[in-house]
Amino acid sequence: GVLRTKLSLGANGSTEDDLIGSLSGRGTLAISSLEIERADATAVSSVFASAREAPDEKQIQQALRAALDRASLKVARIEAPLVIANGIVRSGSAKAQAGNIEIVLSGSLDIPRRSAEALLNIEVAGSSSVRPGAMVNWSGPLGALERKVDAKALITAITLRVIERGPQNPPNGSLRQNERTPPAKKKQAPAKSDIESVPLLPPPANILPAPQPRGEN
Repeated sequence: GVLRTKLSLGANGSTEDDLIGSLSGRGTLAISSLEIERADATAVSSVFASAREAPDEKQIQQALRAALDRASLKVARIEAPLVIANGIVRSGSAKAQAGNIEIVLSGSLDIPRRSAEALLNIEVAGSSSVRPGAMVNWSGPLGALERKVDAKALITAITLRVIERGPQNPPNGSLRQNERTPPAKKKQAPAKSDIESVPLLPPPANILPAPQPRGEN
């Protein structure tokens, strides 16, 4: 990209290190045709859309890294204020937006220590009550910056969405298997007409004892 700055600086000291360490002032920063490798702006929204269950943090982190690596982030133009104190240049937040994807960039340059730090924040607006997002951080000595990816905001948004939706129905295959299993048949009591058709037993009869024989005279 093309970098343009406007600075008002002041410094004092008797050596080069003193002058650098005492630098102070203000200014503005403008970058045109900015391109950042391995920072695909659609990475957060694609991982958020594909997650269906409670997230495994390691898997989400890996999926986000892979999605970020697919393409470069391209921004037509960004602007940010600059503040310089004790030889350290710090930028305010530079914001850009494409559709529902919001980009925020900020950074600092430590001139005495010859180190730098840059922070890229990607958020997806309107997806849920908590915005899914991710942060990419570059920090370290100039020429050897270390890249780190933070997926905490994305994991939180996925977890909250799962909670809001509640338990989901079982897969269609399980439903079909249950539908194929016939319900157990209940034993039915015999119909009333069957009971009445059975012949009734006669009522019990009183049986008298047999008469005793009479003796002869």
